[in-house]
Amino acid sequence: MNPVEWLKHVLDRHAERRLRCGPRMTFGRESFVAYHSIQLRDGWGPTLDIGERSYVNAGIVFETKTGSVTIGNASFVGGATIICRDSVFIGDNVEIAWGVTIMDHNSHSVTYYGEREKDTLMAYLIPRGGNSAKDWSNVHHAPIVIRDKAWIGFGAIVLKGVTIGEGAVVGAGSVVTKDVPDWTVVGGNPAQVLYSISPEQR
Repeated sequence: MNPVEWLKHVLDRHAERRLRCGPRMTFGRESFVAYHSIQLRDGWGPTLDIGERSYVNAGIVFETKTGSVTIGNASFVGGATIICRDSVFIGDNVEIAWGVTIMDHNSHSVTYYGEREKDTLMAYLIPRGGNSAKDWSNVHHAPIVIRDKAWIGFGAIVLKGVTIGEGAVVGAGSVVTKDVPDWTVVGGNPAQVLYSISPEQR
């Protein structure tokens, strides 16, 4: 075994050990998943389901044990970050470019005293052996749905509760805070409808 083969063997074994300790996962045939980029912040339990012939080279962060990320068939997620508390659903034939962030929660409460201050304290305690269990009761969250054939341009941000419609296009660098209709192009911060995609372009 030459040095390159040996290194690949060691990395594959390491990845297998991480998979056994990671989320419950199902992969369709011919799908590629960079599972070394998966983080579990609250222990084992979340689910990752990926269909057939999809390429997923994204950082996926599961904030809770009940989080669920679903990616359909023949979808491409390249260099994006998915941060999931509850549910992120990505359909079939979706293209998501590098630098995209998809996040289904607000991360912290707007109220500092008695709420967000606990998160600040927790960030101090975790590296010192403190409790890593976050209190999510005061943090707003809602599922994200990205329907079939959508395209999200590089550097875009998709926030909680958003549904991006079938065949919709999100311009690069946009911040999506509300639903995007089917077959429309949106852009800006916050993202606004720029125009509808004609039947001839679909």
